[in-house]
Amino acid sequence: MPYQNLADLPLDIHIIIVGFLRPMDIIAMEQTCKSLHFVCSMRPIWMEALQLTVSNNFIFCVPIQTPDSMTLDELRHAATAPARMLQLLEGRQQMKNHKNREIHHLYSTTVPLHWQNGGEVELGIHKTFLVPGGRYVVATTNTCLMVVDLKRFFDSSSHYPADYMVFLACSPDGNHVKVGQAPGRPSSLYIVVSEDRSDFTAYDFTVFEYDSSSHELSVFRRVSIQSDIRSRMLVSCLADNLFIFFARNVCIAYIWDFVRNLYVSWGCDTRKRVSGIIVSANKVIFLDKKSVGVWDIPPLHAARTLETHSTPTLSSSSAIAVPVTVVPRIAHVPQDILDAVTGVSVLPNNGYITAYPCFIDDWYNGTGRPLMFDILQFSKYDEGKGRDVAFRQQICFPDRVHIPGKLGGQLPHINLFGFFPLMDSDLMDVEPYRMVEGRIFISWSYGGIYYTLATPGPEQKDLPLMNTPSPHIDPDIPKTKAVDIAHGSVRECSFDPSSGRLCRPATSGTSLLIKDFLPLPQSLEEKYHDKQKILAGDHLSWEAKEAEMRQWMKRRKSRVLIEDLSDDDMFYDHLADSEEDY
Repeated sequence: MPYQNLADLPLDIHIIIVGFLRPMDIIAMEQTCKSLHFVCSMRPIWMEALQLTVSNNFIFCVPIQTPDSMTLDELRHAATAPARMLQLLEGRQQMKNHKNREIHHLYSTTVPLHWQNGGEVELGIHKTFLVPGGRYVVATTNTCLMVVDLKRFFDSSSHYPADYMVFLACSPDGNHVKVGQAPGRPSSLYIVVSEDRSDFTAYDFTVFEYDSSSHELSVFRRVSIQSDIRSRMLVSCLADNLFIFFARNVCIAYIWDFVRNLYVSWGCDTRKRVSGIIVSANKVIFLDKKSVGVWDIPPLHAARTLETHSTPTLSSSSAIAVPVTVVPRIAHVPQDILDAVTGVSVLPNNGYITAYPCFIDDWYNGTGRPLMFDILQFSKYDEGKGRDVAFRQQICFPDRVHIPGKLGGQLPHINLFGFFPLMDSDLMDVEPYRMVEGRIFISWSYGGIYYTLATPGPEQKDLPLMNTPSPHIDPDIPKTKAVDIAHGSVRECSFDPSSGRLCRPATSGTSLLIKDFLPLPQSLEEKYHDKQKILAGDHLSWEAKEAEMRQWMKRRKSRVLIEDLSDDDMFYDHLADSEEDY
């Protein structure tokens, strides 16, 4: 008997057909007719869509919950969240009026942080990192490293931090904390922390492992390297099980394979200007303000252990001596090449600020990633208002997979991506990039405001490329401007575009503030309400606003086949401005 419609086809055929679609395309397809609505509402299809989203956006584990325990609405929300957040930001950053470029959070809650014995965490959280997916927060204070599981927090019926937070004592050194997914262990995180030491004869590093399945934090390995390293002169990168750091005060690069406990170091003539490190295809790239250097990763060896006379630390009172190896530099891109495209001819009548490289966060820079990074060149065009224009370049080496020993005279592939208006570049606190849906998100804090900007990425086909800068560019009328998403104490903010979630320390320093910018399905929304009632009692200042919004959503649902998850802009347009100082 022939099939009457798509709904009569076997389920495995449906999954294969819809598997070629992106999650937002599935949303569009299921609104065309009842048959497709039935097909596209099957759980296996959205479980596959969620796995595709997790893979394409480098999300750690499955966001919020495991697929088997998620409702259909939760699956749809998690699978479409990265694309919806991108669409929301792109729509807002095209607005001319500053007020229209503000995005207010729809949900907010406080996550208390206390010691397991009842004492409060010491004031002053140095750094927060919201792991891609929005479920885990890595934070440091003066005396400890902590990992917060937000799913456990929302699922808990109490506000006892031991239910959702684990910590270990350490002495983090400033912001030198790197987080990455453990290779071959999809449920584990590696967290590398540079630790303070009482003397300057050695420098301590600790690798922590967080197992999300058991919610346990442990010390994987510690090392104390004999070197006169200064924390403010340290630049580091985490790529799989390799921790690479460069000591600018001694111009020596180190690589530590903390799984096999092997090391190598070599001297680099970089004149102490290295500002970033990228690792890919068994190569190390040092980025500084004047040039880009590419180095082969030399063979790693065991190091010799030396006894030191320093004050004993948590790691040990001994240090290892890593011999300095001679490693030839295989490629070098000097400043005259970097300036060839974005030179002063773009704005000949204005002051020129030298370029500095920015690149995707270390979370995405594992071995094998494309050798891609950006050069942002700032030109001040309004001294009175202190605003800059950023001319963004993408640099790709000729062969993305493997760089030969010699580039043979070939120049890297350089493209100019237009320009973006930023603030005074000297005062901006710029975060590492995040890549979502093939687009690169730049976030920074300036003047008590936290901004984010979605820009073209390496996978975007219709890039606004310009081979040569046009002298007719008017920087006073840029088409794309940053979106304002938070106010107040924003220097420790961490924003995850893949989940539409922002995290920052509370002013007191004893709790975290979690803010969500996308409408949540009813089941997750109820958890927000329940948690707020536990923490703040029955009185919720924003409950009436949410109830009014949900009534509008119900009326709208009655007029359409299903809820259109792409209408987040309409949700925001109907939401009145909040008086809360966030």
